[in-house]
Parts: sequence; C-alpha cells; structure tokens
Amino acid sequence: MVSLTPPQAFKKMEPDWWLELENTYSARIAQRKSLYDLHGGDVLQALPGSEAACNELMEMALQFLLARYPQYFSLVRSVEEDSEIFVNRILDRQFVIRKMHPLVVLLENVPEDFAVTLKNHETGMYEFRAGIICSSLGWNVASKIGKNLQEIHQPIPDYKGKMAMSMDRFVSIPLSREATDIRATVTSPRCRPMRPSSAARGDWSIWSHSTCRRTTRTPSSATPSSRP
Repeated sequence: MVSLTPPQAFKKMEPDWWLELENTYSARIAQRKSLYDLHGGDVLQALPGSEAACNELMEMALQFLLARYPQYFSLVRSVEEDSEIFVNRILDRQFVIRKMHPLVVLLENVPEDFAVTLKNHETGMYEFRAGIICSSLGWNVASKIGKNLQEIHQPIPDYKGKMAMSMDRFVSIPLSREATDIRATVTSPRCRPMRPSSAARGDWSIWSHSTCRRTTRTPSSATPSSRP
C-alpha cells in the first residue's frame, strides 16, 4: 500500500454545511454501529470530565439536524419518560436521549466522526478527551485518548516545529480542514521495491487499478458553554 498526501487546506467553516445527509445514510449508520459492536472502546470513548462537552456536542448536532432537515427529524417531550425524544423518520426510530450517552445518540443518528478536545489548564495544551471515530487510518480512539495534540501527532515529522501552533489554533476557532490522500496497491512485478517517488514524477504506469482518492473534510468548532 502506498499513500500520497498532498498539502492540507484550511478555510473558514461554513456552518450551513456542517452535517450533510446522503442517500447512503441508513447503510452508513448500520456500518458504524456494527464497528462499535465489534470494537467498543477502539471507536468510542469518553473520559471523566468530558460529560458537559459531550452533551453540548450532541445538542448542537441534533439541533442542526432539526433545523436543516425538519422533514426527517423532530423533537418531542415525553412526560412519562421525563425526557425529550428524538424522532428519526429515516430510520423509523425514537431515542430517549437523556437515558443514553450523548456519543451513543450521535452514533445512532449522525454518520460522522466526532472528537472532543479540552484544554488542560495546568499545561495549557488541548487533550483528546472523548470521541467517536470510525473512519481513521492507522490509529483508533483507544490509542490516542487522553493525549495532547503534540503526543497524538508525534509520529508526524516536524509537527512540533511546523504545525503545532496551527493545530492549537485550529481546535479553538471555527475552521474546516480539507485533506486528500491517494492510496493504491502496487501489483506490477517491476515495482519491487515499491517506489512512491515514481508517482511524484508522474509515472502512473506502476499503479494497479485499485488506486483510490480519499478526501476528508474536518470541521472544527468550539462548544459555547463547555469551552474551557
């Protein structure tokens, strides 16, 4: 497997497009739930102290869905349950949200990854304190939870000198990061050993037909109430 990662781009986050629904919504929700059933803490964890941030994140996401897609989602009050019930008409399900962990509510209704970082007031550094991550490459929640941004990105060359300040700023203001990876499996006999530099020179004849392009968009926004 060879991976080429072009430079990343940062731009102001467009709040109206924070969460988007596609025609694969039901299938993606089912896939993500299956991953959680299989891997548990490798894809979803919340450390002590992150409760308020997780709850606020859930409220922000659900309020966005209610405002953007009112034909699919609604919120009703149940006196019997003493809780709001989130109605998902796409899945034909109802969720008593106060009886569920906020991240599980997101898992059941939003086919997106979420990571919660909180500032450690003793060190001044942001730490990964909670999240649900189903589409990571080369890492999982269990391997990064509790670490600060520098520790998380330690494998990246020159991170501290060239990227650390930008990343600390990225998690504290509304921005959107876009990155593209080109991934391929080399199968040609004349490609041993694998030479990613050949692709950089434009010699694409070495690549198999399994080449794919993966673009990720990572919005970042501070939660108003639980922001440190």
